[in-house]
Amino acid sequence: MLNLLWASLLIEELVRLGLRHVCISPGSRSTPLTIAAARHPQLQAHLVYDERAAGFMALGLGRASGLPAALICTSGSALANYFPAVVEAAQDEVPLLILSADRPPELQQSGANQTIEQPGIFGDYTRWRFALPCPEPGIDPRFVLSTVDQAIYRSLGPLAGPVHLNQPFREPLVLADSPADLNTYAPWQPALQDWLADKTPYTRYPPLQTQPPSAWLETVAAQLQAAQRGLLLIGRLKTPADQAAARALAETLNWPVYADLLSGLRLVPDFAQRLLHFEELLAHPLLQTPDCLLQIGGGFVSNHVQRYLDRQQASTRIQLLSGPARQDPGHRIRLRLEGQLPRLCGALQNLLPTAGKEPAADWLQPLQALDQRAGKALSQQLALQPAGLNEPGVARLLQACLPPEQFIFVGNSMPVRELGRFALPGPARQIYANRGASGIDGNLATAIGLLAGLQQPGCLLCGDLTLLHDLSALQLLQQLSQPLTLVVVNNHGGGIFHFLPIAELAPFADVFEPWFGTPHDLSFDKAAALFGLEYHAPRAADTLAALLRTPAAASRLIEVQTDRQANARLHQDLRKAVRQALETAQA
Repeated sequence: MLNLLWASLLIEELVRLGLRHVCISPGSRSTPLTIAAARHPQLQAHLVYDERAAGFMALGLGRASGLPAALICTSGSALANYFPAVVEAAQDEVPLLILSADRPPELQQSGANQTIEQPGIFGDYTRWRFALPCPEPGIDPRFVLSTVDQAIYRSLGPLAGPVHLNQPFREPLVLADSPADLNTYAPWQPALQDWLADKTPYTRYPPLQTQPPSAWLETVAAQLQAAQRGLLLIGRLKTPADQAAARALAETLNWPVYADLLSGLRLVPDFAQRLLHFEELLAHPLLQTPDCLLQIGGGFVSNHVQRYLDRQQASTRIQLLSGPARQDPGHRIRLRLEGQLPRLCGALQNLLPTAGKEPAADWLQPLQALDQRAGKALSQQLALQPAGLNEPGVARLLQACLPPEQFIFVGNSMPVRELGRFALPGPARQIYANRGASGIDGNLATAIGLLAGLQQPGCLLCGDLTLLHDLSALQLLQQLSQPLTLVVVNNHGGGIFHFLPIAELAPFADVFEPWFGTPHDLSFDKAAALFGLEYHAPRAADTLAALLRTPAAASRLIEVQTDRQANARLHQDLRKAVRQALETAQA
């Protein structure tokens, strides 16, 4: 019976390609894959009961390493539960490998139990998919190896993302004497002799090095040098090398810079060109006159920034991206360069004057002065708030007080916006979020995947609905040695909906609170107890600050109670305070 030997061949090739993590969900049809993965000494296998959480944990592992983590599941609806994570991986170009076990062809469309149409289930969200045959003695084993190699190559780029290998098995799935030793199975020895001896992947793919022609680089450099009022906007960046390259180009250009939270440059110290409170300046007349807009990296957390870009009439719009996918919701980009960002930014930097061109005297320095004024107004207004904790204040405390070795994963809806808008520069740290599809599903499991992949302590900041959506993933923390600090802002519903136009429309008051505000009276103390987590419920800023500064010995849940309506009013007060400060400066 070849099932286990076939699965062992497949898993061994994945390990040779660099994969080190596999998330396995229980099931029968996947028995050969589970045994092969669990027994491999170079794989760290994670048992995840819920396939949806497994998908997002694998997503976090892929973000941490830049290599896909493998997912193993049984046949039937188990596979469908990966879909949300597959969508996120596809949208945000995160490598991911799905290994789904399946029933054999003779059971398809026959009414057989736990049998669905699995090949192609994820549609266009996979970068590649392949339906393997049932293991048979007459099939050349090199076919398995080259298929695995192609799958991982397609997952890694140039447009990274999820790939799906569907593997049917016939019963009996394994036998007591099932062959599993690739080195001693005689029928395969002639075909695998060289592969068994050298311990490298069967088919090797050197990484592609993309770079635009020099004439295009020179054209862009000339346009950048000619700009009088250039503005640099840095979106999502994936690696420290990308971040360093973007920052070096920014310093050479010496233009005003907007750095998105997920650029990795929003909260770093000593970045002179960055406008820390860019969103507060969007309506100011001075910011309506750029003549050159340069965008580096992916999209922006703030839709206000994208709308600002869509309104601008700059004659030159250039974008630098690491992959082929379009990142232009407003359809305004006129010239786009693709390549590895360190090489691309470095090539442009070498074509620009070393000292950079001085921006117009009425451009950078006045914007910096306005930025400082906006920041002062925000801090003063926050200082006037009543005793207790508010959501912008929690975001500030998180960045300021967490030990520098901790990463932050920030949940969607309000937390990612609060951190991106109100946190101040502090310790340099990596900040992550699921902004491919921007859902609240799987945020906790993704953070746990990062925890396992980075092997360093981390913090998750999320809202109450986000945690409720992914509560069972708390069980995964029991398997990990690194602690997670989970800060949940519990405003007892969907706070972001209070910022939508419908919240102010009286004719819809009867449906807003039950269907958009989604009120509940739940707290998380008992959930923490169920999963063996430390639980804290601070009511004051100094108490929360002390908790965050204390390195966690074990995973813990910190619940911060806030009020949705009060947070919406606070945002209004903050906008008003900034507007008044900027009007005073303009006068």
